[in-house]
Amino acid sequence: MAGKVNDIGDLPSQCKHGMVVEVVNSVAEEDNHFVKFFGNNDKDGEGTWEECAQPGRKIRLKRSKMPVLLIRTADSNFRLTELDGSTYTISGTTYSVPQWDDALVGDDVTNPEPSFIGKNINKMLFFRNRFAILADENIVMSRPGDFTNFFAKSAIQLIASDPIDIAASSEYPAILFDGIQTNTGLVLFSKNQQFMLTTDSDVFSPSTAKINALSTYNFNFTTNPISLGTTIGFLDNAGKFSRFFEMAQIQREGEPQVIEQSAVVSRLFEKDLKLISNSRENSVLFFSEEGTSTLYGYRYFDQITERKLAAWFKWTITGTIQYHCMQDDFLYVVVRNNNKDQLLKYAIKMDSNTFALAENRVHLDHLMSVSGWSYNATTNKSTKAKPTGLESTNQLAAYDVDAGNNLGRFGLITINGSTLELDGDWSGETFLIGYQFTMEVNLPTIYYITQSGQNWKADTRANTVIHRVKFGFGPVGVYETTLSRVGRTDYTEVFEVTAANLYSANTGPVVEDNILRTVPIYDRNINAALTLKSTHPAPATLHNMTWEGVYTNNNYERV
Repeated sequence: MAGKVNDIGDLPSQCKHGMVVEVVNSVAEEDNHFVKFFGNNDKDGEGTWEECAQPGRKIRLKRSKMPVLLIRTADSNFRLTELDGSTYTISGTTYSVPQWDDALVGDDVTNPEPSFIGKNINKMLFFRNRFAILADENIVMSRPGDFTNFFAKSAIQLIASDPIDIAASSEYPAILFDGIQTNTGLVLFSKNQQFMLTTDSDVFSPSTAKINALSTYNFNFTTNPISLGTTIGFLDNAGKFSRFFEMAQIQREGEPQVIEQSAVVSRLFEKDLKLISNSRENSVLFFSEEGTSTLYGYRYFDQITERKLAAWFKWTITGTIQYHCMQDDFLYVVVRNNNKDQLLKYAIKMDSNTFALAENRVHLDHLMSVSGWSYNATTNKSTKAKPTGLESTNQLAAYDVDAGNNLGRFGLITINGSTLELDGDWSGETFLIGYQFTMEVNLPTIYYITQSGQNWKADTRANTVIHRVKFGFGPVGVYETTLSRVGRTDYTEVFEVTAANLYSANTGPVVEDNILRTVPIYDRNINAALTLKSTHPAPATLHNMTWEGVYTNNNYERV
């Protein structure tokens, strides 16, 4: 016997320990494999033959080119390390770092190296208890539960637990950038197409895995798709503005339903939105571009199969946004002011930490309580050292929350170096201070609508004259309305709900629910635009709006 045999039956029962032989089987290279003799007690003579790797082939992944491991240690620090199989102890806790498994059997044909070798890794994720790597047009998945092993167990037969290495194909470039799991499979995203990795079998294995084309929508590959619970959302930046799509009814067979949810605000979106945060529990999403101050929001409410509410809004943050994310009921935003980064926390729902401030009905950014003001009679100013975290150049305001005659009084703060200045004697007073912001609602054109089943239809060709609108408020203090009419000067009116006997003594000048205010219009609906605005720290919580006017359909009959 030399270095090759035709059949495994030609192997002797006794041989030299450590000898490697190639089993040819046939003229095809696909059924060749290598075996190594292991003598009893590591000695020549009797022993067993076991599969091994081809002598001289590369069997080890270069760990300096592979993903690294981030470990949170017992001392509340983080350790970034390569997967090198090392062991270390910190604060009495021992950590064992895994290492990438070697190719133990076969050659480059029967057990090839993973297809991500030599390519850029676009994304890492988990699916069906496998660690998956997206690189170019391929998705490479490890063995189930063995996340560092990307090589087959045997070169002789295909095993269901072997790694999966499969490519997406299309008439377009199918470079995969991201993926998200659904109950029917893994939805994969390229720049201009969506695919699904799935199987028709009960067992997900290299022989049963397949990739099907789902849809051909553009995808902003610098972002990531998100799950809205039972549907998938993703951003597209192929046009002049960004678009937000929602994909529903994703199945192994058949086309999904995709709808552009941002169509109603298509011209208000920026071109390249890259940051996405979502909270499925609170049914809210946030979008932004890195380095800007604008945060877009989408609030929705689903009832079984019907979306009852879909509303878009926009926030302006004090500083440039570097990153944001949702955690539980809070939105965390990293903003930068004067080359200093700050982490802001916004409560989506009121909790024990925000309830005390909410009782005072104060609406300011970076809200904090400040006391201990010093009064200078010469300058007639009260001063206070500027608290940490106030780096923005926006206008600061102070709102008095001490019981007594000054409760609810508010003034603007001047920043003089590292000192806050406030006109008047406010020594001994406690203020809630923060940055002013403007709440603004541009109301849409008013049309007469009728209901037909579950749908509402607006009569856009009718002649409708609006006499007045009435606002229904929740807690409200100060707000203003601006009426713009074609050919007329804009009319602005400020409403301050502080008249006598409308709110209790020793409380803030805020009135609770069921406040109705009337705004006169007396113009055609298509010629008038109404804006509701509030910059005061007091709230202006709009609940509803009703209108009165004259409607005629001009005797049109529609067929």
